Formats: sequence, C-alpha cells, structure tokens
Amino acid sequence: MAKKKNKPTTQPFSPEQYIRTKARKLPIVVCYINSDWQSFGLANIMVVRQHASGNYTYGSYLVDIFCLGLKNSYYRFSDTETYFNQWLEQMNNYQSFEKISYEEAHNIIYGAIAFAEEAGIQPHKSFALTQYLLEEDDENVPLIEYEFGHNGKHMLVADNTLMLNRYRPLLEKNLGEGNFTFTLKTDDDEYDDDEYEYDDDDENRENTWLEKTDREEFMEALESLSNKLKKSNLLPHTEYTYVHPAYPTECHLENEWLMQVLYDKKYTIRMPDEMLDKILALPHDSLRHDLEQILLWETGRTCDSIEENRWDEDYDSPLLHCLFLLPEVGDEHSLEVVLETLRQNETYYDFHCGDAIHDFYAATIYRLGQKHLPTLLDYMMEEGLYTWAKIEVSEAVAQVAVMQPERRDEAIEWFRTLLTAYTQNLTETATRCDASLAGMITNQLIDIKAVELLPEIKALYDTGLVDEFICGKYSTVEDEMNSSNTFLKNELTIDLHERYVKFEKQWGK
Repeated sequence: MAKKKNKPTTQPFSPEQYIRTKARKLPIVVCYINSDWQSFGLANIMVVRQHASGNYTYGSYLVDIFCLGLKNSYYRFSDTETYFNQWLEQMNNYQSFEKISYEEAHNIIYGAIAFAEEAGIQPHKSFALTQYLLEEDDENVPLIEYEFGHNGKHMLVADNTLMLNRYRPLLEKNLGEGNFTFTLKTDDDEYDDDEYEYDDDDENRENTWLEKTDREEFMEALESLSNKLKKSNLLPHTEYTYVHPAYPTECHLENEWLMQVLYDKKYTIRMPDEMLDKILALPHDSLRHDLEQILLWETGRTCDSIEENRWDEDYDSPLLHCLFLLPEVGDEHSLEVVLETLRQNETYYDFHCGDAIHDFYAATIYRLGQKHLPTLLDYMMEEGLYTWAKIEVSEAVAQVAVMQPERRDEAIEWFRTLLTAYTQNLTETATRCDASLAGMITNQLIDIKAVELLPEIKALYDTGLVDEFICGKYSTVEDEMNSSNTFLKNELTIDLHERYVKFEKQWGK
C-alpha cells in the first residue's frame, strides 16, 4: 500500500519557464543567417531546436555587427513543422538566407555583443530569455574570429538624430572621441558622412552598409512578420479551468508486485517481453483493476503538484506502462479512466510524457475508444481542457477512417458534428476549441482527405480565428483536399510489443 506524499505546489510550465530550464536539452537542428550580413552590417540569425515530437522552438537574433551588437531578439515556442516552414518561407521573401553551423551563429552573436559592450552598449533586454536558446558562452563552443565594426572601429549607423544623440555620448565616453565613426540618415535619404572615411579602392560604397531604403524595407519586413506572429499569439487560446475530482490517496492492488514492476527504473523506456507475458498472464479483470487504480492514484499524486526530486528522471514510467497495457484488457470504464488522465494540466503531461504525448495516448485511445465514439465526442465538447491533450482524441477518430475504411462515414460524421459545434464556440473567449485545436484538427482532416467536410471547414475559417500558421489558408486546405494524392496519414502502431519497440527506438538514449 502506498500513500500520497506531501509535496510543494507547482504551476504549469510557461514557454518562458521551459526555455530557461529545458531548452538547452533540445538538439539544435539548423541555423540560418541572411547571406548579405557582412556587407550590410546587420545579421538576422535563427537558431532552431527541435522537440522530440518534431515541433520546433527557435530564436531569432537581429545583430548589428558594426556597433550596436544585439539589437533585438524573439522566440517561437513548440511550433509545428507546417508553421515553421511557412514562417521561414515568409522570411525568405524578404531576404535570402543560408545555413550556417551553430558555432558560426554563436560566435557572431556573442562576438557582436562583446564588441558592443566595449562601447558600453548592452544587448537588448529580450536576450535575458533568448540566450537560453543558445549554448552557454564557454570553452565548449569553439572560438571563431570575426571582424566587427568597420575599418577596425565602431561605426554607428543612426536612423535619426534621436538615435545619434542617444548613442554618441556613450561611444565618446567608452571609446574616446575619434575612436569611432557614425553616419546619420537625413530627411532626403542621404547619409551625413562627414565623419566617415571611405577607402580609396571602395568601388561600390553602397555595399559597405545597408542603404536607407534597403534597411527600412528589411526592418519593415521584420515588423510585419512580428505583427503576424503577435496576431497568432492573440488568437483564441483555451484557458485551462478543469476542476478535477478527488483521486485515490492510497493504491489498493490485487497484485501488489505489479506496483514495483511498473515503477522500476530499469523499465522506464521498455518493458521486456518476458515481463509483459508475466503481467498479461494475470486474470484480465484483476489486471484491469490494478492498472486503472495505478493511473488514478498516480494522477492524484501529480495533478496539482509534483515532488521536486521526481523531475530528475527523463521519463516517469508508470503512466507509460499503464497506457500501453490497458488496451490489452480494458473496457469502456478503462476508457473513462484514460480520458480522466487527458483532463489534466500542461505540467502533468510535461512531467509524464515530455514530448511523447502522442506515443503515450493515440493508439490507446484508438483501441479503447474505437467502439465508443459518442464518449470521445462528449470529451471533445468539454470546456477548459488542455488543447494538446484533446488533439490525441481527434487523432484516434481520424485513425478509424484510416484503419477501418468501412467506418469512414461514421468517422466523418463524428468530425462534422464536432466542427459544427466548434464553429459556434470559436470566439475570442474559446472554451471548447481554440485556434490551435482548430488548426490541428484541420490538418488531421487533410491527412484523411475529408473532402466531404470542406463546407464545415470553410465555416470554421470564416470565424477568422483559425491559426493558419498550423494548417495554412483555406484555399491551401481546399487544394490539398482535392489533390490526387492518396492518404497521407500513417496507420498507428497498435500491437503492444511493437509499441514498446518503437518507443524505445525513438526515445531511448
């Protein structure tokens, strides 16, 4: 018998908290820089990290290599591949980008920051957070020497007199008069270059720095993109408001040895076949009872707070094993228990599943819920639940259309009912469906070519509150639905042993 422990209260992770504490554990998959950064003196650098789920978290750094160092930065958190590719495409519409190594990106950013600090100029305040999307600036990152400034000096390119008056005294104080140069753009688009000395062999001096028109176009493009990203952030987001019932504070099992096995850290990623056989040899009613009890008890232990020392583990295995095993012996009541775990807050999933929530849930919901679609619909209609948990249920229903073609019409009608209800709920104060959920469900329907639902999808888009960065514009959705491509969605892995093998292959160290 295990008792519930006292534990400190914790709040769900925000993106900012995640970036500060965990982002550096995500692998860096690619870095970009505008190809003309050395001529223009203004580098826009992107450092992209990828979650195990495939989503991207990335930082964008606007770096003035002539004088000011890091002028600005921002981040995007856990964007889908579709969203990321659309964002990158928009950036390439404004400037040509090329890939660079992380070491190059790191040295340009930190080198420009150090160069600016010589003049008393600190990096933009946004760097207090976005620095955690970079590796620590230590000896583990190889040093690459770059030339900053122009002709060995800091050169301030001032957009206006106000900017010049802000920085010039600082440069004089820290560098000394005559040890820097500046250029001021005048109202008639000409540079006041009295203090700038050109090289005699400079044949194309407009390439020495970014001309006013080009610089303004670039900055306007960044502002436009920033506004689009802000709009995406302002789209409706469901606030988590679920008030959970009382969960068991003690775990009474009919097979007490099962507790030790499911919590054994040797089996964190995969349960050995021989142990699976031993577990499945138990009377199914008894095993089902114990698995449901462990799920509810563990949920009670972690729904409101999580003991600090438990965060040290990469995975917490009990939930994984229960969700993998329960479809082998479960019934409709088991489905209700699993859905109860899908009513928890973001921290619960971050702790138990990390980026693997899809691998934990989709096949389990499919196997337990395929004959209980009304129950799944009722869950999707509930208010105040975590969006990324709901997506696993709609994914399971989409798989009914893929894996059981004879039931396609049934699945389509399920989605029709859902979309009709969500269209009415998709407002700025969405409680059942937010912009992300609408976008993800649209992607699921594209994957199964649900052309029958185009009128309902169009009505959803007509609210103006679908996150198009996730699923594209409606015209794109319509084109993909009507294309001659076959189903894009892969079938779920539902065999117990194969699920463990796949999970170990993807998440094992």
